[in-house]
Amino acid sequence: MQKQPVIIDTDPGIDDAFAIVPALFNEKLDVQLISTVPGNVNVDLTTENALSLLQFLDVDIPVAKGAENPLIVELEDASYYHGETGLGGYEFPPLTRKEIDKNGIQAMAETILSNEHDTTILALGPLTNIALLLHTFPEVKDHIEQIIIMGGSLTHGNTTSIAEFNIYSDPHAAEMVFESGLNMTMIGLNVTYDAIIYTSQIEKIQKMGEMGEMLTSILSYYRSGTFESGLRMHDSCTLAYLEDPSIFRTEKMKVKVLTDDYGRGATVINLDESSSESNMNVAVGINVERFQEWMVDSLQQAADRLYD
Repeated sequence: MQKQPVIIDTDPGIDDAFAIVPALFNEKLDVQLISTVPGNVNVDLTTENALSLLQFLDVDIPVAKGAENPLIVELEDASYYHGETGLGGYEFPPLTRKEIDKNGIQAMAETILSNEHDTTILALGPLTNIALLLHTFPEVKDHIEQIIIMGGSLTHGNTTSIAEFNIYSDPHAAEMVFESGLNMTMIGLNVTYDAIIYTSQIEKIQKMGEMGEMLTSILSYYRSGTFESGLRMHDSCTLAYLEDPSIFRTEKMKVKVLTDDYGRGATVINLDESSSESNMNVAVGINVERFQEWMVDSLQQAADRLYD
């Protein structure tokens, strides 16, 4: 069976961990690189978090540190939601691993261009690295299968009233990526706000050995809600879509990113434009029950492979 080559571009991040962990143990995926970006916390911490997760899981995949800052705007993090370290203050064993010497953008390009088959990128954070990749190495465009983006919203924001955090964090990068002409899917807050797991799912995850205990521990800090009210698994939606697009309902749309001060980070659509003028697939609905089942099953499969 030919595995799908995957790069995860991420800013771990509690919900990032709930996408990274099951992706690493998915038998149909070949996760070849984790590139880190500033977002939930600064890039030094997101890099350390990615390395800590891999070391904890005893998985050997290169981690490359990406951009230090957004393209133009000042960096604003989300440590309030994820803790000062980004992973809720969980005490991982002392880190003995290091990122590779290449920067994230170069590492992404070399990985993509060396693959026999086109590569899928899971974009879990701000789009700074991907924008720089497409600008610096435009030849990679012909070798990217798709980019699945957790970002944007068709309805409300979570950083401002109209802007979602990942797009708000680097709107100019998002604008470049959205206008790249690549095969993209945007999974925004209008859908991820419903991608919720509750106590019944979390209790199952907690029983999945040390991995489950670690994931449950970082969840206990996550400020997106409580175990009882439910916790939103924003970033996990990218992996769920890659594995089973039928969990989601999508429509082709023309999406534009606003970069001015007032509209910064808003993702807007033109309802007058036809689907032939669209620039991406946009998630407009989610089967919540199937997502919850997928979340538990994918983590159980990871635990089974990890402790086999």
